[in-house]
Amino acid sequence: MDESVAPGVHPEPSAEAFDPDDPWAWASVQDEPEIVDISHCRVTAVLVTQNAARWLPETLTALAGLTRRPDRVIAIDNESTDETLELLDDAIQRREIDEVYLGRHGYGYGDAIRSALSQDIAVHPEAAAPPGPDEWLWLLHDDAAPAPEALAQLLGHVVTDPSIDITGPKLLRPRRRHRPYQIAEIGESISTSGRRHLGLDSGEIDQGQRDQPARRLAVSSCAMLVRRSVWDELGGFDPAIPGFRDGLEFGWRAQLAGHKVLTTPAAAVVHRQVGRAGLRPSGFGGTRPEKTDREFGMALIAAHAPAGRGPFVWLRLLLGSLVRAVAFLIGKVPGQSGDELAAAWSFIRHPRRIHRMRTRIRSGRITPRGQSIVARLRPARFSGIRAGIDVITAAIGNRYVEIAGTEPEAASLDELTSDELSSTPDEKKNNPWFSPIMITLVLSVVACLVAARRVIGLGSLAGPQLLPINTDLGRLWHNFLDAVPGSPHTTTAPWTGLIAAAATIFAGQPEWLVTVLLVGTVPLGLLSVYPLLRRTIEDRRIRLWVAISYALLPVLLGGSNQGRLVLTVAAIMLPVLAIAGRALVLRRVGHPEAWRGGWGAGLALTVLGAFAPSLIVVALLLAVIAAFTVARQPRKIGRLAIAVGTPLVILSPWWPTILSSWGRLLTGPDPELEGTAVPGSGLLFLIGRDGGAGLPPLWIGLIVFGSFWAIAVAGLLRGYRRRSVLAGWLVGLVSLAVAVGLSRLLVDVPPAHVETRPYVGIFLLIAFGALVLAGGIGVDGYSQELGGRSFSVVQPLSVLAGVLAALISLMGAGWWLLDGMSGPVHRTQLTAIPPYIVDAQTGPNQVRTLAIDLRGGRAAYSVVAGDQTRLGDPERGYSLGGSVVAREQVSSVVSRLVSGSGDTDLAPDLADLGINYVWVSGADDDARSRITNTPGLSPASGSATGVVWQLTQPTSRVRLVSGQQIVRLADDPDGVRIPASSLQRILRLGVPADPRWRATLDGRPLMPLNDGNWQQSFTVPASGGLLRYHLASPIPWLPIGQGAALLITMVLAAPGVRRPEVRDPVQVARRVATVGPGGGSRIDLGGPITDFTELTTTGGFLTVSDGVTTSTGGSDGEGLLGTTTLDALRSGEQPMEATAIRSRGDR
Repeated sequence: MDESVAPGVHPEPSAEAFDPDDPWAWASVQDEPEIVDISHCRVTAVLVTQNAARWLPETLTALAGLTRRPDRVIAIDNESTDETLELLDDAIQRREIDEVYLGRHGYGYGDAIRSALSQDIAVHPEAAAPPGPDEWLWLLHDDAAPAPEALAQLLGHVVTDPSIDITGPKLLRPRRRHRPYQIAEIGESISTSGRRHLGLDSGEIDQGQRDQPARRLAVSSCAMLVRRSVWDELGGFDPAIPGFRDGLEFGWRAQLAGHKVLTTPAAAVVHRQVGRAGLRPSGFGGTRPEKTDREFGMALIAAHAPAGRGPFVWLRLLLGSLVRAVAFLIGKVPGQSGDELAAAWSFIRHPRRIHRMRTRIRSGRITPRGQSIVARLRPARFSGIRAGIDVITAAIGNRYVEIAGTEPEAASLDELTSDELSSTPDEKKNNPWFSPIMITLVLSVVACLVAARRVIGLGSLAGPQLLPINTDLGRLWHNFLDAVPGSPHTTTAPWTGLIAAAATIFAGQPEWLVTVLLVGTVPLGLLSVYPLLRRTIEDRRIRLWVAISYALLPVLLGGSNQGRLVLTVAAIMLPVLAIAGRALVLRRVGHPEAWRGGWGAGLALTVLGAFAPSLIVVALLLAVIAAFTVARQPRKIGRLAIAVGTPLVILSPWWPTILSSWGRLLTGPDPELEGTAVPGSGLLFLIGRDGGAGLPPLWIGLIVFGSFWAIAVAGLLRGYRRRSVLAGWLVGLVSLAVAVGLSRLLVDVPPAHVETRPYVGIFLLIAFGALVLAGGIGVDGYSQELGGRSFSVVQPLSVLAGVLAALISLMGAGWWLLDGMSGPVHRTQLTAIPPYIVDAQTGPNQVRTLAIDLRGGRAAYSVVAGDQTRLGDPERGYSLGGSVVAREQVSSVVSRLVSGSGDTDLAPDLADLGINYVWVSGADDDARSRITNTPGLSPASGSATGVVWQLTQPTSRVRLVSGQQIVRLADDPDGVRIPASSLQRILRLGVPADPRWRATLDGRPLMPLNDGNWQQSFTVPASGGLLRYHLASPIPWLPIGQGAALLITMVLAAPGVRRPEVRDPVQVARRVATVGPGGGSRIDLGGPITDFTELTTTGGFLTVSDGVTTSTGGSDGEGLLGTTTLDALRSGEQPMEATAIRSRGDR
């Protein structure tokens, strides 16, 4: 070395060194590395051990192979029960360790270090002198193996930058044979939720990309190099954090005190992290290291929180832990969820620990600059939320790839290693956004908006089979939860609860939900069926045709125009059921998500059964048949049991209603709307016509459905995948037969046992969906088959048939697009009944209105209450509940009123029914005169839509009757006060009689009265007081149980967390920790310590100590450090080249 050059400085190359004729001469000139003298640094290494016999030999081997050894190596053992102490004793005999001290079993890492240093001072009093600036502590774990140059690089860095007080190496995971090293940690920080922030990708390979020193909030306590004076100033690690986050806690306090923490990536240490792997059950982490780590992270955040914000920080941490626990539970990681809850509970139970930590922080030095640096080095406030969003978007991306049918093209090895561009730069890559299904999906969304041009706007959607939905979300839930008066054995149909739950998800806007379901039927069906088709049909063109044809079925069957939500729900859920059923049967028994198919099928059947309970009967029959086919596989039978048992359990509160009136089993939502009209010929069912309104023209139905039959026949005749095709045909024909049979039935439905006909459109959807699928499967691959034949007339005819089928489907789509949702579904403002009547219906008196429609030469009527008749009200018997007597009384009143009988009992009968107003539309002058002449009625108002009459003696729903004296009472949930009276009084509630009604007067129960009146009545004593009444449900907790069961089913049916580092980080850490000889695995690390020369290092320091080169500044080290083996090192031999350098240095 040129002695004229100061250490650490190298001369610039002179201009004469370059060849003026060679423009690339500068590239051949190599800079001389900067030489750093580390001889003056005094290092005390402290090794903490506990039950480390499996991996300690590897650590001692690595320490013996260091090119720059610590000046003093002391070890402390925390009462190991294995051979750890014997290994340390052998190390003393070989002079690899200077002293071994004994600690205690309960010591944490920081406690053990403090004990070792104090015991060492007691043995060597000369070490008690105040430490100088060049005295350092090197803290070692018993499962860490430093690279030969690790300490030299650490010292080289702190000598080059004297402002560094704490530094740490690049921690690597043990390397499997022929695999690169992965970075475990290189500095760390902490988020506001207590989550450890490493700034690394999962499984990131060490390629030198992190080899620039960086300022971090802290470095790991493993192989941390800390200035001895800083250690003494800060008091070492906080005993409240005995491990895992101890380095982070120490670094945070050091930063606040103004000390500098920097990483030294040129130094490498292989760290097994056996504590995080749960391989040290006697340690503080035990067998649940994730729980302990999470608890320490929360404690660290709470300890550093400002005093005024402490309670809010505690609350945020606990809520965050609860949210994470729920998220892990949804992701089917119950162990992680349990760790989160256990950590939160332990965090709550140990407030004194937080107090001690805060006291320690306040007692130290805190500088404004340190606070600003800490704020800068911590991750952003919402980094955890962003990480969660990344996981969700990745899952959505995977789902998108599944739907789109495209995957990113993988680059070839030549493209990855070549310096040139791809050999086909002009070749167009597949863009998933322009895949055929995505284009079709976008076009279907645009088309559905065009088709719905007449029904998009303000107001409520309504139609023959669709009542306006209640815009009040609370009222929607009440309709599902409240008992049905007058029908003790009837519960509200569960589909109303599903609608309420879905409306809640739709920002509490029920009308938005109904609009999306009806208007978006086609794109929703397309989105649902395509994943199924990807699993069953290979030809993309046929797959797309089948998807479009299936998605159009609800429209072609008149579901959208009639407002049938059941058809949209079925079109969405039937493919989901098919996918789940396929997984249920085909997924192998040992698959990690083998049971998902059963739960997914159960969830789909629950939704379908809530809208169309007859499908559960079909599913039961199919499950029995399927059970015989998998009789030798009990676990698959268990999946079938889950699939059919789930809807039976979740919908169990509804089964008494079904059993008491079996006709409800065959009907759909709001069955009273179906009517009793006789359907057309069964032959029309072959072209999808069940006689309802809103169907396409007959000729379009003939052509479109005829093409479906033709392709299904072609698929059957071809003979390809015959079993699947025959199964599709069997399902289709049986469903058609069921539809024809059900259409001829008249059944009565609860709660008032009204006769109606079952809706068969859902079976037509199943029939034609199965036929279309069977045809698609049957002709799948036919184009490739034709390509292998010699050319004949078959090829052009086949092409013509395919084009014709596509054009026919487009014709059906064109009718839907041009004619649109033209009726009978429509958008209404519900302004026919005057607002003042609606106010009276929703006011304290809760009166009813008799609405009569005289158009068309017939008298249609209904009793309207509250905010008018809404979706789901027919399931509850409208405003009169399950009282057949009340319905008959209303029918009698309407007959007498329209006929103009002038009956003097009409007004009392209306009052008894709680009807205060009569609204009539379509009445001519003669009809108006007859109604006006009715005693007790007087005209109230009139408009173009109808005329209103009201009782001359106003009534209310709840009345207190004393002979001819009637007192109107307000319907107040808080109760109403009634005066005392000597008269005999009867309380009439204006609702059907039901044994579940309860009434009290000042807390004393009233006696029910059965006097032959349809209303619920009670005998009222002479005393006055606060009157209260309510309809008690015998099992009010059942809806809560249904919701919980449905939520659990959704969780079990949803995809689980698949990333192993998230699903089971302890198991991942255990696999890593057990790699190589020290871990007990048969995988070899490479044997000799020179295997560390394969580390990828792009920077570092060329260091010397006492004239001996101790590190090579990032070169491979082969020419400088030699290849001395471990045995030679233990015998005291120097590396070959190092000996030569020492000799030259001595000269």
